[in-house]
Amino acid sequence: MRAVIGFVLGALLGCAPLQALTLHHEQADPSDLRVTGILPDAAEGEVRFVRYEDIAALPTSEVKGRPEWLHEEHTFTIVFFRDFIRALAPPASADLMLVNCGDGYQANYSFDFIATYKPFFIVKIDGKPPSEWPGNAKGNRGPYYVSVSEKIVPAYAQLLDGDSKRPFGVAEVKLANAAKTFAPLYQGSRAHGSPLLIRGREMFIDHCSSCHATADGSFGGKVSSRPIEILSVFAQNAPDYLIKQVTDPKQFDPKSKMPAHSHYTEKEFDALIAFLAAK
Repeated sequence: MRAVIGFVLGALLGCAPLQALTLHHEQADPSDLRVTGILPDAAEGEVRFVRYEDIAALPTSEVKGRPEWLHEEHTFTIVFFRDFIRALAPPASADLMLVNCGDGYQANYSFDFIATYKPFFIVKIDGKPPSEWPGNAKGNRGPYYVSVSEKIVPAYAQLLDGDSKRPFGVAEVKLANAAKTFAPLYQGSRAHGSPLLIRGREMFIDHCSSCHATADGSFGGKVSSRPIEILSVFAQNAPDYLIKQVTDPKQFDPKSKMPAHSHYTEKEFDALIAFLAAK
């Protein structure tokens, strides 16, 4: 495991050095990005802030893309996560980046995922900062917007629920250790599961956890009021109901914020139920 982590860190951090990002103790502007977790020269859990202009000053690229809230393509000015992490230079134990949004949504990106699929911060749209983005009159699309582009990595289009890695309204990132973060998902019979259970755990980590947290709140988003422990009860006692809920949540609650997952196959549901139902 150490060799793998070392390889991934090397892929992310082994390029030409960048100007280090300054970690500030105080937030000077709402556009400052809140950063926590495993940071250099800070105790784990302490909060620091990175200025928007410092992130925008990192190496940038441009790519055409459609903002999640609009129908037409625009030009994105982007900063790759890879360069953001290199400029932070976190301790070697960091191998995961959690992205938290103002509405409680959380997306997670392993360093391996970052090296493979090249996610990025969108710092400008059509050359404009977040306050001037189209469709952002209320300011709830920023201060940061994260995405991944099939134009940069075509294979990303083949991933299940790719939009789960494209959150907007991002206010915080947390650098973490994957083994420690995901530990609650490896307890009991989940510690040594079948290939089906392992696939279900991957689905939960990559997608479901964006809205469903663990009961203690140590991992996962806060959009849903149902943590994984509640989902597990449904999987154990009413799996058909849970499948219907995931497939078309609005049939039970027309005001549900949960998107429909009617594209899930029977095998994918089997995997998710196998993981959630395990004790």
